[in-house]
Amino acid sequence: MKDASPATGSMVVWAMGSRWSEDRLSWGNMHFLASDRPVEVLLLGGVVLTENFRPILAIHGLLMFVSWGLLIPSGILLKRYLKFLDYHKAYKMHAYFECLGIVVSLIGVLFAAAELHNFVISSWHVKFGVIGMVLGLLQLINLCVRPKRGVNVDTFLKKRILLTYFHVITGRCAVGAGVIALLSGMYGLGQKYDSEVAERLTWGLVIWFMIVACVVIYLEYLVLKRRRWELNTFGNSWFLEEDDAVDLLQPSEEVNKSESVREEVQLESMNR
Repeated sequence: MKDASPATGSMVVWAMGSRWSEDRLSWGNMHFLASDRPVEVLLLGGVVLTENFRPILAIHGLLMFVSWGLLIPSGILLKRYLKFLDYHKAYKMHAYFECLGIVVSLIGVLFAAAELHNFVISSWHVKFGVIGMVLGLLQLINLCVRPKRGVNVDTFLKKRILLTYFHVITGRCAVGAGVIALLSGMYGLGQKYDSEVAERLTWGLVIWFMIVACVVIYLEYLVLKRRRWELNTFGNSWFLEEDDAVDLLQPSEEVNKSESVREEVQLESMNR
């Protein structure tokens, strides 16, 4: 670095740490952050580290936003608020959106792993990302093992209720982990590259989630208003939603046909 010209850059591998010592390097005084490839150092009024932005990581971030910022929240909103209009279609769209979101998220993970050439769970971004992916895959497993209607109604209802609570709790935790992973990823991008674009994208992501939160609050207000109207109109009657015992992907026409099967009884005369 002594022979480097202030007007030109030098390719070096940098490291940052707070426990340096004059002895040989060991795990006790190693750095806590380092570049994984050579970067250019410019010596103009000090040391300025610049590292080229990786387009593959940009694709990773875009796919993760499409998954955890668009598809998965859209599937939840469709299931939550469109079931009052068409229960079966709302469940179908919910299942399709969630499955598509998980697939897109897996593709994004493959892009990041191919660019970084390793998979180390060290940062909060990776930790929350792994948690979100695992909980998201559990939703697909829950869909596959969802019990179908059988002869023993009590056992069927107990399993269905248990899996429903498991689906709701793990699904909300997955969305929370995904949102934290998105925000921490954008924050880490801004810290690493010191880019104004990354800062703007981070604020844009925050504003987007605030808009989604406002929409959810408004829709919840409409649902609460509807329930109060039903309570005032019909009293304390219990209202049951449409049968949740049908499969998520089973057409409603088949259910209506199975429920409207005609039963015949044969009568014989006693006088022979």
